[in-house]
Amino acid sequence: VRLKHKEGDSVDPFFELQRRKQTATGDQVVWDCVYRSRPVDNNPSPVWDLCCVELSVLCQSKRNKKFRIVIKDYNSDGGKDSIVGYVKTSVNDLLDHALKQSVEEVVEEEDYGVSLEEFSTEKA
Repeated sequence: VRLKHKEGDSVDPFFELQRRKQTATGDQVVWDCVYRSRPVDNNPSPVWDLCCVELSVLCQSKRNKKFRIVIKDYNSDGGKDSIVGYVKTSVNDLLDHALKQSVEEVVEEEDYGVSLEEFSTEKA
């Protein structure tokens, strides 16, 4: 991730995983935070720690159900954190992207003697 920010401004990014939820009256949709990372101080290219969130909590165990990954800039003086950006995605979307990335990496390594035939997604 490379975050855009104004020259001279520092950014202390963190991310939230948010699930879609309807209000008690059912007339509004809100995004409920189910995980919040620690801020990375003054870094427009953060690397966050890994996190684990139960699928039942994030998406009711429905891998196609959309949730949001929201990147925010932490405001240490107690003011409101500002949203840098967000993406709506699903577990299946992320898995598909990860699989595509790993296949592309293998294809790029063919010049080094690695071939797709050597890899299998089947369990032995």
